[in-house]
Amino acid sequence: MLALAEKYRTQIGDRLGYHNVEFRQGRIQDLRPIVTDEAVDVVLSNCVLNLVRREDKQQLFAEIFRVVRLGGRVAISDIVSNCDVPDAMKNDPELWSGCISGALREEQFVTAFERAGFKEVRIVKRDANPWRVVQGLEFRAVTVLASKGVPAPRLSECCRT
Repeated sequence: MLALAEKYRTQIGDRLGYHNVEFRQGRIQDLRPIVTDEAVDVVLSNCVLNLVRREDKQQLFAEIFRVVRLGGRVAISDIVSNCDVPDAMKNDPELWSGCISGALREEQFVTAFERAGFKEVRIVKRDANPWRVVQGLEFRAVTVLASKGVPAPRLSECCRT
């Protein structure tokens, strides 16, 4: 993924009008070795948080908050569930790689941002239909916007093309 991002850096930067992007390899729940405090304007993530072990989730959200500078924001998309994921599903390697095993309940996902210290936390996209239903549990994609210290811009303001 890092090589793919680097390959298209200039092309995407030209299209968006921004070339101030860095890509770094690391574990999102432990960014301390590669990112200093309040060094990042925006954290974007698409279906990565569910790949972090449940016992590391609190540290994960704390690390994201730590690296975002005052006035910065996050835009995070991931899969959430309508119920707690049972232990048997948490330990299933196939469901783990499919971002099912690590899914938080939707309200837990939003609350995790708030507990980390983010403000103006809101779901800006929520799939009406489940992406998958496994053993009666519904899994769907949501996108959360949040800010550190000031209100996050409206979706239309941050996504102009």
